[in-house]
Amino acid sequence: MKIATKYIYKELCLIMFYFIFAGTFIYLFIDVIDRIDRFFKYGVSYSVIFYYFVLKVPLIVSQIFPVIVFLSIIIFFSIFINNNEVLVLLSGGVDYNYFFKIVFLFSLFLFFFYLFVFQEISSKLMLKTNAIWRKDVMKKELLKKKLYHIWIKQENKIINIIEYDQKKHRGSGVNVIILDDQDQKVKELYKAKKCVYQNNKLILYSPTVIIPDKFTIYTQNKKIFTNLKLNFKMLALLKSKLPKNILSFFTLANLLFFLKKSGINTTEVLTALLAKFAYSFSILVLAMLALGISLLFKNMVKSVLIGLVIIFAYYTVFTLGTTLSQKSICNPFLGTWMANFFFGVLSILVLKKVINKPF
Repeated sequence: MKIATKYIYKELCLIMFYFIFAGTFIYLFIDVIDRIDRFFKYGVSYSVIFYYFVLKVPLIVSQIFPVIVFLSIIIFFSIFINNNEVLVLLSGGVDYNYFFKIVFLFSLFLFFFYLFVFQEISSKLMLKTNAIWRKDVMKKELLKKKLYHIWIKQENKIINIIEYDQKKHRGSGVNVIILDDQDQKVKELYKAKKCVYQNNKLILYSPTVIIPDKFTIYTQNKKIFTNLKLNFKMLALLKSKLPKNILSFFTLANLLFFLKKSGINTTEVLTALLAKFAYSFSILVLAMLALGISLLFKNMVKSVLIGLVIIFAYYTVFTLGTTLSQKSICNPFLGTWMANFFFGVLSILVLKKVINKPF
């Protein structure tokens, strides 16, 4: 069985490679035609254009990877069946569980690799391609150096900064509200025209201090707040026009933690994080469904056509669920995992039918 298992894995990887090459070439060709005029219009150098499209290759593979896995399994097992190799193995005492196990372990490995390695790499490259596009074509910065109307909650402090320059580490129009730990009433209020943030310290210059309980107002020379982790890079990322789904899994997780700690709405980031995990998990769901389809219909043309319909349906449901989650119409978890739930159940039903149907 070890020889048969190695053969199956080898052939699956080979077919996947062919699909990756063909899919990437077609996708890249269309993208070049779509964008090349704008690059030439703004006088972008050939080296930058070449670098941009080279960086896009892993991104393209990342986007179409679940589809590649799905179609590769259908094609391989359809060929495997047509060559009577499945029948030979079944006649030799192997049952369907052998094929289920092979595909499950194969897709499980791809799921973890895709989620924690490949998506991390592709997300970093996507940020670079976006930076090139915005800088050389749109003539804009990827992330703004100046941030406006910042609100952050840190423990018993609420910090509001009207304008903050990340490069100079300086802000203007600063309000710091200190809340009472017990009843959450305003204990102290600091208002300053200028501030500096460095080494986890927020320094207010000539702040006006208001203590509501004592009806006291006075001005002091300087006020230093220590142990403040104000992540302005995360805020710049949040306030940027970049789609959150291009960020890596770990970046989204860190951003979500930061937002929760700062008391900022997390719906958009939480949806992007769950969608990224759900999309990676689709490799496992679609792989088992592909195996079931190929073993059930035993015809390559029919299996591929049904597979294409399923792919279209999966992406429709996935996009719909993600959109509903982003607009807070439904729970982020239910919305992003809607497609996996539905097609996961479908794959179980198909595999059960395969087991109950004589080969």
